[in-house]
Amino acid sequence: MSSGYYLQPGVSGVHADYFFGVKEKHTVPPRGCHPNEISLSSAHQRWGEDGSGDTGGFNLDKAVLKMKYDDYWMRAGYIQPSGQTLLAVHWGFVPGAYQGAEIGGSWDFGEHGALSSSYLWSDKYKAPWYTEMYEFRAADNTTRIDYVHSLGLRYDFKNKLVLEASMAQATDFMDQYFGKISYSFPVAGSDLRMSYQFYGVKDKVGDNSIAAYGSINDEYDGLAWLQGIMLGYTVDTLDFRLEAHGQSRR
Repeated sequence: MSSGYYLQPGVSGVHADYFFGVKEKHTVPPRGCHPNEISLSSAHQRWGEDGSGDTGGFNLDKAVLKMKYDDYWMRAGYIQPSGQTLLAVHWGFVPGAYQGAEIGGSWDFGEHGALSSSYLWSDKYKAPWYTEMYEFRAADNTTRIDYVHSLGLRYDFKNKLVLEASMAQATDFMDQYFGKISYSFPVAGSDLRMSYQFYGVKDKVGDNSIAAYGSINDEYDGLAWLQGIMLGYTVDTLDFRLEAHGQSRR
């Protein structure tokens, strides 16, 4: 299979929208067309979706209890991730939301740099076109995933060198990994920006051999990965970017 990097509260189908952290696939039904970025689905939540069309109504996309003490913070409720995490949301007219909690903190070491970190845990998710939270499921749309979580770190050396690393898990289904190194230095009056990124994903189904592949939840026969490099340079109002990437085939 081609490499990928997602946790999935979505369903199988013929059309896919990709978000790092969430993947939602959907067919285009003969009656109505959903998901839809503006209106609400008459199904109210993903696992009741029958493609019967849109409806009006009230949709709660954010309900957050926030706490902060010194350099530490916590958010719980219906949340959108804000820290160093691999979990993302769908963005439509309003954002999707996780039911869960996120905690984080930052530590400044003066001239030696600054560290920030966060952890997110969630047991349900809601795309912006649904009004009810729904559980995570594996690729077969049946096997329940009890929760997803993610841990991330970012270290700024305060000399234009920044390191980032994150990992995320869907329990008993899939792990994913992220690493990034970015640096910039002056060239002819402007900074030349450089970065390297690595994304990896590995499922927990089967024995990761080609012979074992066949179960719909056994999505990869090992570690699938995507790597990329980027160069950027700005001159007055013009921004130039050169990007290249490579990926495994799993």
